[in-house]
Amino acid sequence: MNESLSLAIRHHTGFTYDGIAKSSYNEARMTPISGASQEVRNAHIAVQPVVPLSTHTDYFGTVVTAFDIQERTRNWRSRRGRTSRVAPG
Repeated sequence: MNESLSLAIRHHTGFTYDGIAKSSYNEARMTPISGASQEVRNAHIAVQPVVPLSTHTDYFGTVVTAFDIQERTRNWRSRRGRTSRVAPG
């Protein structure tokens, strides 16, 4: 019998500028990869201020979420959530 453990993980991050930024270009590499010992059931990212997100996989197989903030801002925040099933051992 193959036992597994289910995990729900939330990660919050952000950035505060010394002054006001006119624009900000960002990439987040925080989505885990499903494999032999882990199945990612769902994953999502939310950014404040709300902006469009694009996702691609880089050369190493890492999921990259990119977002640009094209408004004057002093800071931005992101929230990443995921649920994974992990095999012990």
